[in-house]
Amino acid sequence: MVLEVIATLFLGFSFISYVCRKYPQILYGDIKASGPVCLHISHRGGAGENLENTMKAFDHAASLGTDMFEIDCQLTKDEYVIVAHDNNLSRLCGKDILISDTLFTSLPPLLCTQRLDFDHRFEITKNIPEEERKLLLLEDLFKKYPQMPMNVDIKTDTPRLIEIVNQLVQKYQREHITVWGNGSGSTTKNIRPANRKIYTLYSLPEILKTLLWYYTGLLPFMPLYANYYEIPMCSLFVERAETFPQRAGTWWLKIILSILDPMMTNEKIITHLKKRGVLTYFFVLNNEHEWKRALECGASGIMTDFPSDLKSFLERNISGH
Repeated sequence: MVLEVIATLFLGFSFISYVCRKYPQILYGDIKASGPVCLHISHRGGAGENLENTMKAFDHAASLGTDMFEIDCQLTKDEYVIVAHDNNLSRLCGKDILISDTLFTSLPPLLCTQRLDFDHRFEITKNIPEEERKLLLLEDLFKKYPQMPMNVDIKTDTPRLIEIVNQLVQKYQREHITVWGNGSGSTTKNIRPANRKIYTLYSLPEILKTLLWYYTGLLPFMPLYANYYEIPMCSLFVERAETFPQRAGTWWLKIILSILDPMMTNEKIITHLKKRGVLTYFFVLNNEHEWKRALECGASGIMTDFPSDLKSFLERNISGH
């Protein structure tokens, strides 16, 4: 008798969960994404075509008609917000110094040759004047592109960095076209209360919780964390383990990533989230088979180091883009 009751409850829950997953409007009504919808996203301005996070890179991406810039922010010792991924400038500038310990006027220029962070075999060389290789101020980018949606990664859990970025977003009236966040759960918790009007990204712990809710059937009944489900295609880290030594250098990590890949890119999760107003962005995809798979999974945005190639791909494969 007890087993029959348990079986009946389980089947009932499974049926209700399935229906609500497929038709979340039953519980939540028709919901559309509130933030910017950006299919073509230029990662660091297009780090495979120009020196990353430079104005020249962003100018090139804008000339292609990119929908969004993806940028990273660091804070100098004298509290200038710099558009840069690495706090340590060894890779970018050949100097073993930290942005956070250096005055803005003392920051070295970028090297003319840079290794692509998402494929260590690839290097780009641009013999351009030192003036064009200076680390970029976030405010200068906001000034030049006041209407361009931007995906802002707050790289360090520094209250002052969060505060100044928020002030700049408000100063240039960009709350409706700015998305910010970080993979760190603790950083994300500090970012969100700073300004509830700015759209936010899922942190890694929130992505993992979302997977747990989905595969236990609970996702249709759980609140959603943020506006954008921004995820990697984990299979890339396994396929290119040698080019991502810091990300997939051990056998156990490769196994974990191989398991996570189909779970995270499940089209049913992505579709459910979209029906509840959460868009999925994939990072960082750099060739056609990756872009094709992202579209097949239901991605609303594709982040790339090669904006020219992605533009050509979208023009060939999506009408009206």
